Amino acid sequence: MGSLMAGWAIYLSRDLPHGMYRLAAGRLVPPALVGAVAGTVVSILLGILLGRLARDGPKRLYGGMAVLSLGYAAVLILAAVPLRPVLFPLRIFSDRPLSIGVFAGLAGILGALLLARFRAARLGGPGPSAAAAGMPPRGARAAWCGAALGVLTMLLGVALPLAPPRRPAHSRSVILVCLDTLRADRMGIMGNERGLTPRLDALAREGVVFDQADSAAPWTLPSHASLFTSILPYDHGARWDHRPLRPSVATLAERFREAGYRTASFNGGAYVSAHLGLDQGFQIYEEHDEVREGGPERIAAASLAWMRSAGDAPFFVFIHTYEVHTPLTHREMADPADAGRLGGTFGFHEVAAVESGAMVLTPAERRYVSGLYDSDVAYADRAVGGLLETLGKDGILDKAILVVLADHGEELWDHGSQRSPAHGHSLYEEVLRVPLFFRAPGLVRAGVRIRTPVSLLDVAPTLLSLTGLPPDPDHQGHGLERALREGEEPPLQPIFAESNEYGPSRFSLRQGDLKIIVAPAPDEINAGVGFAVNPVEVFDLEADPREASDRSASLPPGAAAAMQSLWRRVRRVYAPLRENQIEDRDLPERLREQLRSLGYVR
Repeated sequence: MGSLMAGWAIYLSRDLPHGMYRLAAGRLVPPALVGAVAGTVVSILLGILLGRLARDGPKRLYGGMAVLSLGYAAVLILAAVPLRPVLFPLRIFSDRPLSIGVFAGLAGILGALLLARFRAARLGGPGPSAAAAGMPPRGARAAWCGAALGVLTMLLGVALPLAPPRRPAHSRSVILVCLDTLRADRMGIMGNERGLTPRLDALAREGVVFDQADSAAPWTLPSHASLFTSILPYDHGARWDHRPLRPSVATLAERFREAGYRTASFNGGAYVSAHLGLDQGFQIYEEHDEVREGGPERIAAASLAWMRSAGDAPFFVFIHTYEVHTPLTHREMADPADAGRLGGTFGFHEVAAVESGAMVLTPAERRYVSGLYDSDVAYADRAVGGLLETLGKDGILDKAILVVLADHGEELWDHGSQRSPAHGHSLYEEVLRVPLFFRAPGLVRAGVRIRTPVSLLDVAPTLLSLTGLPPDPDHQGHGLERALREGEEPPLQPIFAESNEYGPSRFSLRQGDLKIIVAPAPDEINAGVGFAVNPVEVFDLEADPREASDRSASLPPGAAAAMQSLWRRVRRVYAPLRENQIEDRDLPERLREQLRSLGYVR
């Protein structure tokens, strides 16, 4: 139990301020040291406690052990601590078999000690005469056993992070960059003529650009969880801010760490916080508050320093910034004449006023907010693009696989007047469509554009393939290696998206230019927000890229088969339907008519 307490301490210690682990020389103290020391102390205290109980006989001893075990389990449940990082905390420092082996060994030692105590209790054990002969009392013996186990835990906790990792068969490092909330149409490489992203555009032209890449979810947490796992939100579980990624799901960082890569992330926290399970597999997971820090410069500086320190060792680094996300704080691309009642920034107070209806923006004020958004895009390009340019000068970038993307876009009055600028409330393309490009000289072709729609679910299997790692059978995405190496258009695949933060839950399926959005319960309220939505919408994205003309009343060719596929997924994962809380007769009339034509309801 002491070793498990050490694991819990390791898990919780990640949330302490990062600076507490920096020495004067700038080196990091392994967070496991905190857990190891805590485990040692707990082991000694437990040994003393059990020793005292042993003096009163085996019943008191085993009763006390049962109470302690149940109490520990209850605390874990009440604290909602994911069991995987508690039971196997060393997974962030070593591969999974070694982590399991270490804790299996500790469990074996503890089991042997308990078995010895049990046998001693059944056989009578040393009595007063034995004590008089110089044998240590039971309490002292138990204390020494607990101390020995604690010392072993501490030594392992200190030694494993310092042990050299297994070298991967391939030496290509991976740099994964996410600019949170960046719409695809704001990049010059995607047709924008305002010159917002010159640095990123230049890098994109040296690789493969995907013209039509969609996220699996319209907001940060489920989108990142899907990016890391190649699993849709209703399957990986991270769909709400209080539901972390399921510990049983393996992440991309874990796969690279098990292959011998060094792993680190420098990010904006919040919905990519370690609290939500997205740190699985990362040796270093450094969260920043960009609002207080004044932008992403400290994220860029920390990630640059870490990559330089890696030397020739292959690494996987995830860099993330909220610079494009509200609050919008830069103004160079906004026309002051359009500001109206708005100040120099557009923050959460203004967003709340718009969403509540207390403030209705004029067309000019909307243009101003859009200009603020563009200004933040330009600033993000300077910060992140500048970092990547520095890596290029250092010779690091050309030795790595670079992936640049966004987790979702942003609605800027594309479909509604009350939830702009915002996301998480719809599955339209302004929220789902994101920039995506790969760059890796000598590995990925340069100057290629792929027009076949792809999903961010495809990123993880593609990176495994490019680095020579075996595929993950749990991945729902498809590898894009041939498109990157040969410039070939990939096979057309169905692209699913789901899970809304606000308003009714919705599910979408894109098959080529055909897109279907379904709201099984259009009156549903999520996060205290409800608004009118159509139960089913069908769009032809080639003829109607802005999704302005719903064709659900006269389905285009191929829509019936696509609707069948989407509805099968909805019935399988949407709990109110699966648990019969919503009966067929409760479905919206238009949706019921569509499903009746497909044979799903009567």
